[in-house]
Amino acid sequence: MRPPHDEQSSDDDVLRAPSRRSMRMLFAQVLAAVVITLVLVPIVAIGTSRPTRTFDLDRIGARLTALDSLRDWRLDAALAPALVVPAHGVPALRDSLTVALQQLGAVQPILPNRRRETSAASRPWNSLAPDAGMFSGLRSAQYRGPNPSMIIARAREGFTSAELSYLGAMAQAPLWTDFEQLTRLSPALGLMQPIVPIGDSARVPMPALLAFGDARQLAIASIYRAAWSLAMRDSLGAEQSLRRALTVGFSIIDVGTGALDALAGATLVDMARDGLQQLRAPDSPAAMMDRTAMARPRMAFIESMMNQTAGTPTHQLRRELNEAIADSTLPRTLRLQALQSLVLTNCDEVRTALLGASDDMQATVQAARRSMSHVPGDSAFFDAIDASLAQGPATPPLATPTGPSSPTAADQVFGAVGDAVAWATRTPRIGRCTRRALQTR
Repeated sequence: MRPPHDEQSSDDDVLRAPSRRSMRMLFAQVLAAVVITLVLVPIVAIGTSRPTRTFDLDRIGARLTALDSLRDWRLDAALAPALVVPAHGVPALRDSLTVALQQLGAVQPILPNRRRETSAASRPWNSLAPDAGMFSGLRSAQYRGPNPSMIIARAREGFTSAELSYLGAMAQAPLWTDFEQLTRLSPALGLMQPIVPIGDSARVPMPALLAFGDARQLAIASIYRAAWSLAMRDSLGAEQSLRRALTVGFSIIDVGTGALDALAGATLVDMARDGLQQLRAPDSPAAMMDRTAMARPRMAFIESMMNQTAGTPTHQLRRELNEAIADSTLPRTLRLQALQSLVLTNCDEVRTALLGASDDMQATVQAARRSMSHVPGDSAFFDAIDASLAQGPATPPLATPTGPSSPTAADQVFGAVGDAVAWATRTPRIGRCTRRALQTR
């Protein structure tokens, strides 16, 4: 006969079995709920994000086309020799130009181990302002200094010693050494895009070679420099300063990788043209410039930046971007901008964010590499495009006038959840697209 305590133990085991099964089922249900919740975070974030917006490439292209007639006014070959660089010398020249771009206002740090500190004296246009009594009739709220569209014409009348001192500080700024190096920029060097190595440091869209605000300040300072030279009876030096700015503008247009490069370069060309118009006089070669070529297009900068895709469905935007990428009549800078925007649309839909780009999009990217990659130096740009297509675009902190913005606590939590799902699925694109979606809400 079984002992009484054995009968009791058997009864307890029978009672515990359903309890254990219930606990396991409850745990499985809770775990499934947690997993579903985690997965839903990136899906909801991406599904409710604003679609990619891009520049009005046709309008900017028209602006660049209107400037092409000024290309003959770049520096003469004797002043800016055609670039012939042996293969082994290209990396050193690229590094030199990259450092110069950084000092002049590159949007992101480039070659930090070679960065030189810049003092206030190197950018006097940011630290100096003329006294109230200076440049009478040439002051406005739009400019910190005298109106650049009038200053060269006034130089023939002469300046006071205080005005000459102010213009001289602009003309002799140390940063001109870096600026003048940019006349050596050339498509022969490849796309000047500081985005190596690929991975977390890759950015789509790419940072501009020169921040637009810095390009505008350099253009204004170039006009002040020319006015100072003219006041010092050096009309040839004045013209060369303006033609150098025009040359740099076209160089940035030609080697840039996006619309902001095109607009920064166009600003330099536009303002250099204004200076040359003022410089026209019987004893100046600029007097022979064609009036039609010198006419400023009636197009404000803000119009060029107008975005016509705020409400454009993703499939329609992709079709328009594909057409722009394939349009050989569009400046390469803008075709590259269209390519970057196309890659960004990969994060606009849950399907492509989770499963990857469609075969058509991948074919478009590869065709763009074949048609727009001309020299070995171009490969870094297209490698970054490929990396962003596969892994998703990196998302640097949003910039504000006071510096990078800080994400909210909720965004940090959601971003961390997206990263966790990306890690669990071995799909970094999910985490990156989630963070980009949080930034574009």
